[in-house]
Amino acid sequence: MTRIEGAFEKVVEAMKLQVSDRQLYHCLGVIEHLRRQKAVALVGPVCSGKTQILKIVSQTLKIAYDIIFRTSAVNPQTFT
Repeated sequence: MTRIEGAFEKVVEAMKLQVSDRQLYHCLGVIEHLRRQKAVALVGPVCSGKTQILKIVSQTLKIAYDIIFRTSAVNPQTFT
């Protein structure tokens, strides 16, 4: 996974972020999940870093493998 980690470092430097080990773990976990599945859902409390993880993962996949990452947002009120 050196290709992914190298691209991850480039993205973090370009975005001027200080990434914790926990964020690195979650970003690599999302990428690993996408290797097996076609989609992923990020769920969590407000201000927990979901959007930031999506941005980092999409840019990392673009740099590492030239993959375009598409996102869709679902309003949870539509299910009630």
